[in-house]
Amino acid sequence: MKNFFVIILLILSISNILLSQEILEERELALHISNFLDESLEYSERQNSLEQVILHYSAVQPDSMMTWVKRGQNDPLNANDAAFNCWLINMEGEAYFHKGQYANSRTYFKTARELAIQNSDIKNEAKAYEGLSKSYLYGNDKDSVTYYGIKAIELFEQLADTSSQIQTLFSLYQVQLGVRNFESSLEYLNHAYALVYDSNAAEWYGTTNLNKGIYYYSLASKVEHTDTTLYLSAIDSTMLYYQNALRTYRADDNDQRQAITLANLGLVYQEKFEWQKSYQSFVEARDLAQKFNNQDYIIGFESQMAHCLSKMGDPQSALPILFRAVDHFKKSQNAAKIADAYNNISQAYADMGNYKQALKYKNGQLNTQLEAYDSLTIQKVNNLEVKYESEKKEAEIHRLNLEDDLNQLKISRQRIALGISGAGLSLLAFLLYRIFGQNKKIAAQKDIISDSLSEKETLLKEIHHRVKNNMQVISSLLRIQSNQTDDAGALAALKDGQSRVQSMSLIHQDLYQHDNLTGIYMPDYVEKLAHSLVETYQLETDRVKISTDIDELTLDVDTVVPLGLIINELVANALKYAFPDNRAGIITIFLSEKDEFLHLTVQDDGIGISDADQEKGFGSGLIQAFANKLDADLKTTVNDGLTISLIIKDYVKS
Repeated sequence: MKNFFVIILLILSISNILLSQEILEERELALHISNFLDESLEYSERQNSLEQVILHYSAVQPDSMMTWVKRGQNDPLNANDAAFNCWLINMEGEAYFHKGQYANSRTYFKTARELAIQNSDIKNEAKAYEGLSKSYLYGNDKDSVTYYGIKAIELFEQLADTSSQIQTLFSLYQVQLGVRNFESSLEYLNHAYALVYDSNAAEWYGTTNLNKGIYYYSLASKVEHTDTTLYLSAIDSTMLYYQNALRTYRADDNDQRQAITLANLGLVYQEKFEWQKSYQSFVEARDLAQKFNNQDYIIGFESQMAHCLSKMGDPQSALPILFRAVDHFKKSQNAAKIADAYNNISQAYADMGNYKQALKYKNGQLNTQLEAYDSLTIQKVNNLEVKYESEKKEAEIHRLNLEDDLNQLKISRQRIALGISGAGLSLLAFLLYRIFGQNKKIAAQKDIISDSLSEKETLLKEIHHRVKNNMQVISSLLRIQSNQTDDAGALAALKDGQSRVQSMSLIHQDLYQHDNLTGIYMPDYVEKLAHSLVETYQLETDRVKISTDIDELTLDVDTVVPLGLIINELVANALKYAFPDNRAGIITIFLSEKDEFLHLTVQDDGIGISDADQEKGFGSGLIQAFANKLDADLKTTVNDGLTISLIIKDYVKS
């Protein structure tokens, strides 16, 4: 099942487009701008007009929103209005949020929260918590989303602010649905649903039905291959709720949400194999998206139209549209959408009977998804490591404070011993008793610190272990597929994909098996990688030998992932092409650190390579891309074989 537009919809449903605030007509907007600029009007009237202008732009133009927020902050009349200034800071956070700058948005939301607490301003405090909750949604920190979301709901309940409660509940619902916790997600969704209909909040009817549809669509994807009856029931429920939402948005004349709902309906029609209905839904969605000029939506919808054309027997017309989608989403580096387009291209070629091209783009989809998955995994591990380091520092500070208390007691004891006798001895005995107690407290704290560090290390090792296992499953699937494939080109592509997965799997295997949770010991890693490549390409080990000369370096994971993939590509190419006709030879891998640069060389004594061949192939593109990521100079020499050298400037040791 496809979830591309479902993800768009989820993001839209929890963004801070205030649904109770209609986008202003041009005449209304001009009037509010004129009122704010008219300094002869009452302060409250000018302030209200500025609020309306900012809320109008929050839905459509974050840059313009930021401009008017700054105008408000620079207006001398607002200088003594703490509540309104706090609201403006919250709106500054909103502007950064809508621009996609989530870390910046959190800075302003936290500033607004502190100011609101200082002034006992519950309304702005709740708004700041709501902003923090949704901003962490894009930082893969689900705990923070939930923590700040619950804080926001508690305050909104105090304020009887039903609309904000509903919006925050949708955020929490999305988090739980994103981690496939259907029970908790349904609990939050039903809570929001009850608030909407109990309070007759008509502005939320469409969003509530949309999110109900999203829930059942996600449930259908979960049970698709295990429970046919539940799958079909969930698809029917999805269709019902989407149609209810569409009726609401058509009545409201809301182009953006009509487009999104139609796109989601198009996906449901695809599940039912009703390709003509799906095509018509995406055409209507595309036409609406052109009205509000969102290129990501337009290209995405056209990509799905092309997929429908392919399924209706016209794959030739679909391909140019799909290639245009790939080019568009590469510019924005949106891996999920690139992978989706590659998948549709693969299916179009399969519908044409061109299975070699179909496999090529299927491999492109897999590699794109793997790169995105590995990047996300590293980000999650890094987030956990930041928490781990923070807790370790806090525990260390506490330990040092205890030791400082102990030293102060020792100093006091020495002074007392020098100046007092008799009665002082009793006091000294008391102080010694205190010292003994403090020592016991320090020992207990050390045990707590040790247990906490051990727990965090175990958790990190478990993460790396699970990632390694997932990658091994992918590698095994590729190996099984290659065993069932006779086409030479397809077999080579599958083996290449298998070796790339294995190169990353070895990294996570090394991390969970050793005490250093962020660094890879390169001599061991390169040795294992070389052995794995020989096994993958099933070469006789006595015909082609691999020799390694690796400095005793321990490198950070962010360095090893691209470096490992480069070594994988270079050695794999040598194994495949350097020694034809059962020719014997040797491949040598050098890795050293010299003059503050990392030097990698992979050389073979095979038949060499022509200049034209150097530019060919997906592997060559990967090598160049990862070399750029490491800020490396790449040099190729053909002389009694092939030598490829990289001088790497951007690397981190662990």
